[in-house]
Amino acid sequence: MTAGSDADELARLRARAYGRDADIQADPHALQRLNELENAPVEAHPGGGEPPALTDETPTVEQEHTDAEPVSPLKARRRSPLSRRALAGVWISSVLLAGFAGAGIGAAVGSHDPSVIAVLSEAPGLGPPTDFEGPDFPDAIRFQDYLGLEIIAYTMPEADGTTAQNCIAVADSSVGGRGGCLPPGLDTIAVIEVTASSPRPLRDRHPAGSIIQFTRTGDRIEVRASE
Repeated sequence: MTAGSDADELARLRARAYGRDADIQADPHALQRLNELENAPVEAHPGGGEPPALTDETPTVEQEHTDAEPVSPLKARRRSPLSRRALAGVWISSVLLAGFAGAGIGAAVGSHDPSVIAVLSEAPGLGPPTDFEGPDFPDAIRFQDYLGLEIIAYTMPEADGTTAQNCIAVADSSVGGRGGCLPPGLDTIAVIEVTASSPRPLRDRHPAGSIIQFTRTGDRIEVRASE
């Protein structure tokens, strides 16, 4: 199947999964296909060549202490299906818990793994992202932002012939985002590529073409990068 037809199929499946009339939970084959397309490798750059791959040999990044950034609402704009996928189901009032201080990146360097450049904690006090469409998931959890990227974790409920899956959605206000889902017992992973449209704080830290991987392990998300 060509890249164009894959993109068309993915758009149709996202509409069935995260549109106003979502019905994909009753179609396990469609749900499986959606997961396959969502976790497909990142396409080559427009200028040619493959994006750099994540490896365990990624150099250690010096520990950074970044002041908290104020959180501003996302500007209202027309969203693409990709944006809806990234933000689907993460607006839920049960995660609005009081008592969390800090609204910026708040990332700490992981000393146990030299490839980990930041560790993000749960941050229910940040509240849900705004301006999205999709079903609600009662267990949605907001994590600390990473350089302008909003991080959400939630559970895709089970359906006929399928098991529940743990998911991560990584979104920004300019180009939407990507997500990843895996069955319970496996660390959930989402991978994005830094582009010219990525948030400026992200581009200032990681050049365009960098691959950023987010891995949920328990109550935190580890960030790795290949540049």
